[in-house]
Amino acid sequence: MSGMGGVRRARALLDRVIGLADEPTDDDDLRLRKRVVVIAGYILVVGPLQLPILAQGHPLSWYVAATMPLVSAINLVVLARTRRLGRYVNVLIVTVLLFPAVIEVSLGGLAGASAALVFAFLGPVFALLGLGPRRATAWFVAFMPAASSRQSG
Repeated sequence: MSGMGGVRRARALLDRVIGLADEPTDDDDLRLRKRVVVIAGYILVVGPLQLPILAQGHPLSWYVAATMPLVSAINLVVLARTRRLGRYVNVLIVTVLLFPAVIEVSLGGLAGASAALVFAFLGPVFALLGLGPRRATAWFVAFMPAASSRQSG
C-alpha cells in the first residue's frame, strides 16, 4: 500500500509543478496548452546546460548556459506567483529567440550553429500554444525575417 501512496504523492507533486498557471475555470484545452508551455520553461532551465559541450567550450556558450536557465527559472517563479501566462509566454519566446541568436553569432553564423535556427523556431510555436493563433501571428512575422537573414548570412 505504501507504494501506491508514494505514486499518488509523486503524481500530485508533478501535477502541481506543471500546473503552475492552472486556474479552476480553465477548460481542458487551455489547461493543456498552459501545461505544455510550463514544461517548455522547465526544459529551458535544463536544456542549455549542454551548450558548452555542443559549442566546444566557446566562452559565450558558458554565459548562455548559465544565463538562459536563470532567466527561465525566474520566469517560472514569477508565473507561479502571478499566474500571468501572457507575460510568461512572451519572456519564454524572447528567450528562445534571443539566446540562439547570441550563440549563432558567437559560433560564426549558421554554418557553426545551425541548430540555433531550429531552436529559435520554438518561439513562434510557444506563441501559438501559449497565446493562441491570433496573438501568435506577430511572433511568426517577427521570426521570418530573422530566419531568412540567418539563412542568407
